[in-house]
Amino acid sequence: MIKMTVPLRAVSPLFLAGSEPRGAPELRPASFRGALRFWLRTLLGSSLDYQSLDRLREAETMVFGDAGEDSGSPIVVRVAGAPPSGRFTPSSDPGVRYLFFSMGQRDRDPRTGQTTTIWRDCFPPNSDFSLILQTRLPGSSPNLELALRRAAAALWLLVYLGGLGARSRRGAGSLQATGEPSGWSDKLPPLRVQATTPAQLAVELRNGLRSLREATSLPLLQAMRVPSAFDVLHPDVTDIHVLNHTWPTWQDALEAVGAAFQGFRNRFPPDDYRTVKGVISGQSQRLEPVQRAAFGLPIVFYFRSLGGARGTLQGSEHDRRASPLLIKPVRLANGQHTVVFTIFRASLLGRSERGSEQLKLMPRGRPAYAPTPDFGLVDEFLETISSQGDSYVAPLLEVDYR
Repeated sequence: MIKMTVPLRAVSPLFLAGSEPRGAPELRPASFRGALRFWLRTLLGSSLDYQSLDRLREAETMVFGDAGEDSGSPIVVRVAGAPPSGRFTPSSDPGVRYLFFSMGQRDRDPRTGQTTTIWRDCFPPNSDFSLILQTRLPGSSPNLELALRRAAAALWLLVYLGGLGARSRRGAGSLQATGEPSGWSDKLPPLRVQATTPAQLAVELRNGLRSLREATSLPLLQAMRVPSAFDVLHPDVTDIHVLNHTWPTWQDALEAVGAAFQGFRNRFPPDDYRTVKGVISGQSQRLEPVQRAAFGLPIVFYFRSLGGARGTLQGSEHDRRASPLLIKPVRLANGQHTVVFTIFRASLLGRSERGSEQLKLMPRGRPAYAPTPDFGLVDEFLETISSQGDSYVAPLLEVDYR
């Protein structure tokens, strides 16, 4: 049996629902397995021809078993030392509240009529625990060693680019290694962040991503179709940027990004408001592409000017689509914080026998349909925060990991 023990710490709040969605959070191996499976798939898809789903499924099953069948995973995931949880209490500043908005529930006092926001419980920042990866079968073999390295590579991606739990694509659930993992293969890049500046972090990401491919025997495909069929970690379809600025805390970093994001979403694009309002009011039967759908679905529109009329924008066959933009706060080795952006340019919605899936607006009465937008609005947001102007935050450093 081969075993890795990885000491981890929460950088930002971990919102991990247990048996009760708004009850006490739970650090469950299943949550990690789901996140690791996602990041492994992004790595596999950039090396294997994702048109051959059988090859992808076989490579994924070699590490985490078959998700659709009752097959034992070659790699066991366990959590040790679950920390105490507590209530998340953000500051009064709007940025973090905007990024984490669905973690708060409005509560109205029937006696006074006043409303307050009750935030979900979480594992707070600086919570420490360990993640254990080990092979299920005794002994070792080249296949088992490779499977464990690929599981560890998925963990490296989770730690450097992703997050765990609810709102993880908006900065929550960021994790980092607090020490050198026991059993960590010397073929893999270090798991602990060593950079002290955003520029050094960009280099660390570039070198680490290149090293992962050699360590996992997953060379980069020469070219990818744009957009990809699913989230794939390939330079043709995925961009990675580091904000060239540091803040003393994760809250300060996310506050700057969240406030800029909120301001951008409130100002752009005005045509979305008009086209959706026209359909909901009954003045128009035609729905133009809603550009802000590029940030994920569903979107609930509310119009006070129409007496509180609402409409929900989703896919014609899927009600949800995760945001292609991942926002991750990173604690540097000197204790300062910066932010990494990852943009997956995968198809916003899938394809079916009837062709490309469309956007569907669900007002009262008959639904309205529209084609999906491109990623122009996501690019415009990144350009806005990195250029001098109302929403300026800092320049962006591109990570060239080809």
